[in-house]
Amino acid sequence: MINEIEIAEGAYFYKKNSSKSISDTAIKNIFIELSKGRMTRSHTFKIERDDITINNNSAKYSLCVFKQKFKPSILKEFNDNEYEIKFCHILILEYLDYIVISKKNVQKNTSLESYLEDIDYSTLSKLYAGDQSKFHKLHLDNLDVSQLAMRSKSVEALELKDSFSTFGANNYAIRNMRVTSNGHVYSLSLGTSRINRHNGKVDVVDFLNWIGSVCDDISLFKSSTSFVDSFAVPVPFQTKIASLTPKGVLFKLSDVIDKIEQGEILKVTYVTDHGEKWLDISKYILKYDSALEVILHNGDKVLCSSENTFLFKQIDIRLKVLKSSIKINSTEFKKIMVYFSSGEVTTFEEYINKNNSFVVTFDDPHIAYHSRKLFENSNLLSYIDSFMSIFEPCPQLNTVGSEKGSFSTTSTDFSADSIFNKVETVIDTDSPYMYLDDLGNEWADHITVSDGVIKFYHSKHGDNGLSASKFQDVVGQAQKNLGNLVPHFNRLHAKKDKWKKNFKIKNTDNQSVQTSIKRVRRIPNGEQLKDGIEYYEKQLQNPNLRKTVYLVVNFISKNNLRNGLFALKNGTPLQRKNEVVQILWFISSLISSCKEQGVEIRILCLP
Repeated sequence: MINEIEIAEGAYFYKKNSSKSISDTAIKNIFIELSKGRMTRSHTFKIERDDITINNNSAKYSLCVFKQKFKPSILKEFNDNEYEIKFCHILILEYLDYIVISKKNVQKNTSLESYLEDIDYSTLSKLYAGDQSKFHKLHLDNLDVSQLAMRSKSVEALELKDSFSTFGANNYAIRNMRVTSNGHVYSLSLGTSRINRHNGKVDVVDFLNWIGSVCDDISLFKSSTSFVDSFAVPVPFQTKIASLTPKGVLFKLSDVIDKIEQGEILKVTYVTDHGEKWLDISKYILKYDSALEVILHNGDKVLCSSENTFLFKQIDIRLKVLKSSIKINSTEFKKIMVYFSSGEVTTFEEYINKNNSFVVTFDDPHIAYHSRKLFENSNLLSYIDSFMSIFEPCPQLNTVGSEKGSFSTTSTDFSADSIFNKVETVIDTDSPYMYLDDLGNEWADHITVSDGVIKFYHSKHGDNGLSASKFQDVVGQAQKNLGNLVPHFNRLHAKKDKWKKNFKIKNTDNQSVQTSIKRVRRIPNGEQLKDGIEYYEKQLQNPNLRKTVYLVVNFISKNNLRNGLFALKNGTPLQRKNEVVQILWFISSLISSCKEQGVEIRILCLP
């Protein structure tokens, strides 16, 4: 029978638990537990801890194959008369200091997991990522948990080292990668320690020899400079975690929705006193996908939300910092059951912890927790000169007292001491077309159009003092609207109804004021709005169109920010250290977003 078995070259790699040795009895009990739902009394095939020699090293392997009934994905409930028959297998190799597992259609086993230890992320991420390796695909998770930040992204090319800009890459941790090394294509899932070699299926002996050779590669691994170093780097958990205080958590659960759509997750239920009820978990994931704050309550680290206070109080999610990892704990999540097509059933809490579906941020904004590791954005301060190059001093902002000024029904222009006025009369005086798009599904406060150029202006007023929160607001507004720089023509034409009206706004008493300020702030003589829209549309068709975003702020001084950043870099005392570091993160995130979409970015500020 064993000669008839073929296995694809893919497996989960672990170190042996140094304090617990696996035994004949342990393997026997693991196989009994995993195969208790089999169709037949006996197994299709079973070997327990047989000896084998791999690369002149003694090893033991165990293999269990059995048939089991499964619910067809097309049916709502399991029916004894209507079912699918699937072959299930689990193979366990004990080789040197490693345990390697290959499995299909079997549930997880906590007893087996107790014999395993994770292989270090730094080793796995660079194992087949040498100088001669080619990087074809990366799935990246953003360590920035701010509301408008991109959660994750995938990049793919024939050779990413040649085509991927690594600017801002240090904000991202690698989750999965596909590389070519020594003539073989590998896929590595760094969060689950799975390694695949794209080489088709092989017989059991060849499969065992392959996974043994991977273990040898791990044993002989020596770290060196790699393309992987461009991304966030792991730091020792046990020596670092004691000095950190968790501040924020972002759950990354989009893969749950993907698995439901692909049929890998059959259903999700909520357990009540009266039984299980079907739960539309996709709806909740989409609705409440936002960063949560960590507060200390009676000695526990509790997750809360300023937007959905009552809901998250009921869910009662707590953060548990353990010896070598961080886990979440929630009584409500324990009541949510996830049913997989493989037959596995797990609680939602177990799913989140097993798949490390969350990011934790700390009081040290350089550090984030992801995939059971602490990551540090060690390159952040090396980009100071590049960051500062996008700041342009605008002395006229010294005299502004508000963003828009005061209004009356007879107002035709913004107050002379407002940022809006400076944009129109000082900052951009050359563009032939200028539109006021502020309020009501806005793309920007001001939009200007000229030959081959479209500019978005986002303005924000505040007291001078390096305000990270105000800066985050205007950065978020800019990032959210990057896609609107090249809108669909239908969406552009829909702006006519808004731009043909005069500006209406609430005053300081929260009363609506219909001003006489025209939303078409500038247009060539003799032209009407429809002519301006046609000109705008024509520019969108220009293959060499320049797209530029301007942030206009009066609460940041370029000199003060530069001094703060260099003080941070040199380790000299700095009063508002966290504010400066947060602004640095926001700048890095903004520049990275703009580069990805071919957009220029400028920040006009105080000298």
